[in-house]
Order: sequence, then C-alpha cells, then structure tokens
Amino acid sequence: MRWSVVQLCSSAAVASCTLAVPLYTAHLGGTRVEVGLIGTIYGLTLFLSNYLFGAVADRYSRWRVLYLGLGASALVFGLQALATSVGHLAAARGLAGVAAGIFPAALIATVYEQHGPLGRFISWGSLGWSVGFFLIVPLGWLSPPGAPAGWVYGGVFASAALLFGLALAAALRMPREEGPHLHVPLLSLEPLRRNWPIYLSFLIRHTGAQVVWIIFPLYIVSLDFPPEMLALGTRTTWVGLVMGFNVFLQFFMMPRVDRLPETRGVVAGFLLSALSFALYPLARSPLHVLLIQPIIALAWSLLYVGIVKWLMGHTEDKATSSGALASMHGLSYILGPLLGGLLSDLWGFPAAFHLAAALSLAGLLLYLAAPPKETRAPGAPANPE
Repeated sequence: MRWSVVQLCSSAAVASCTLAVPLYTAHLGGTRVEVGLIGTIYGLTLFLSNYLFGAVADRYSRWRVLYLGLGASALVFGLQALATSVGHLAAARGLAGVAAGIFPAALIATVYEQHGPLGRFISWGSLGWSVGFFLIVPLGWLSPPGAPAGWVYGGVFASAALLFGLALAAALRMPREEGPHLHVPLLSLEPLRRNWPIYLSFLIRHTGAQVVWIIFPLYIVSLDFPPEMLALGTRTTWVGLVMGFNVFLQFFMMPRVDRLPETRGVVAGFLLSALSFALYPLARSPLHVLLIQPIIALAWSLLYVGIVKWLMGHTEDKATSSGALASMHGLSYILGPLLGGLLSDLWGFPAAFHLAAALSLAGLLLYLAAPPKETRAPGAPANPE
C-alpha cells in the first residue's frame, strides 16, 4: 500500500504544477511563447535528470536515489511559490525538472521486481494526476475574499511540496530490499540504441501530446462556458475538473489494459491518441471536451502500460531502461511546449491539435515499421521466456 502512496502523492504534486504553471505564467504577464519556453526549460532538465539517475539507480542504490529525488522535489517544488516574475518561474521550473527526474526510474524498477504486475501501480499515478488537477478546485473555492489573484497558484506550489514530503515519509517506512547492482555506464546511449523503435515512436507521439498539454489550460479558459457552469465555479476551477477527468479515468482503465498483449495495446494507443487530438478543435464548450476525455484516457492507458510492460519484461537493466523512457517524457517537453506556444500564438489553438494528431500517426507508422525485439544489456544473461 505504501508504494501506492508514493506514486499517488508524487504524481499529484507534479500534476498540480503542470496545470498551474501555464496559468500562472499568463497571470505574471507572460505570452504563449513564454509559456512554451518555460515548459521547454523544465523538459530539458527533466530529460537529463531521468536519463542520468536511471543508470545511477541500477549501478548504486535504488533506495538512495528514491530518497534523494523525493526529498529534493519537496524542497524545490515549494520554491516555485516564491516566483514573482516570468524569469523567476522559469528558473524554478528548471530546478523542478532536475528534482522530478531523479526518482521515477528507481521507483518503477523496484516495484516491478518486488510486486510484478505494473498496471495497477501505474494507475495510482494516474489517480495522483487527477488529484493534482482537482487540487485547484478547493483552493479556488477557499480563496479568501480580497486575496491576490496569484494566491491559488502559491497554494498549489506549497501543496506540491507537502505531497512530496508525504511521499518521502511513506518511502522511508518501507522495508528496503536492494536489487542487483549492475555495472551500467552513466549517460550511455546504449539503452536507446537497443530499443530505439520504442523510444523514438513514443517520443514522437509524446512530443505531440506536449504540444497540446502546454496550452490546454489556456484553451479551456477560452471556450464558451454555459452560465450554469460558471455558477458552480470559475473558469480556472473548471480547467482542473476537465483535465482531472482524463487522468481519473486512467486509474480504472490501466489495471484492465494490463491484461492485453503489449503490441496490440500500443498500436491502439497511437490510433486513439490521433483521434482525440483531432477531435479537440471541434469542441465549443468544456462540456464537449469532457466527452473526448475518455478517448484520450484509454489511449494513454494502452500506450504507456504496453510500453512499460515490454521494457520491464525484456530488459535486464530495468531502471536504466525505465529511466530512458522517462527521459523521453523530458525530451518531449523540450520541443513540444515550444511548438505548442508558437503555433497557438501564430495560428490559433487548432494548429497545435492538428500537429499533435499528425505526430501520433507518425509514431504509429514508425512502431509498425520497426517493431521491438528481445534485447538485453551487454554482458547480461538472456531473459527467461
């Protein structure tokens, strides 16, 4: 159960800031391009940190890496509340990317070796994302009369620090079962070379997703809100509800798709991603977006669980391989947010959605053209069937 607490709390912390940062950047006077640039800075540091510390966890101690990452995140994510300008926020997000990239690979590799099936564990991450998105709702309702407009965002960042602290406390109470120490090189491109079709196809699709998600809160705010919706909460409140609905559904979907063959699930995930992104520009109100959210929830559940299952079952250096996949998340944050901010600024929100749909189809074509094969780290024994 404590593993679920670590996954839930850390994911909620990351998600709440992912939602708040674009809105807070706009509140500080930043343009859509600056929103994208801040996302790019976060993605660059997240990419480097994930890739490095995945190998560190395999080579030295997964538990120490886990403790370091959760503790550093508790400190750094709270610093975002002190940002009073776009430049300050950009610097804080860069540090947040470093901290958030330290622990994920060590966490997922340890859970896989101790508990096996990953669908349920990953689903707790999705539940955490929904909690993080929903967090802005009570903070908005509880905002004291006459409070500064940025009060809610400061509350989000402070809550993220608290959530990481709770995750660290849960991790410290778990019995330590240290896994094997592998002599893997640090910052080596070998994991990417061995499994490049999976990593590259995932990167292409997820770059498209980041094109969308960086501007998605601003897009929802720009839609026509029925009066009855505004009677129940502000536009910012509804951003949290709409985005949280997607990842909340993933919590129920992921354990079920865990039973499907990996390849079929991944192919379906690419196709449904393209469909979802193509449907978003047709929405005229947040209610329309809510109808699309189950499709993108199923798409991500199929794609992510399928890829993680394949890597954990077909590689020896599990933390390194998982860290390489997590680094693709970070790498997608580098180009995706920049493109999302730029395209939406020049040609409107639909241009970003159309590019995301096209990139999902491109990722599918690559995956079908070069399907993954059984691989292992140099010098490692072959995995049993």
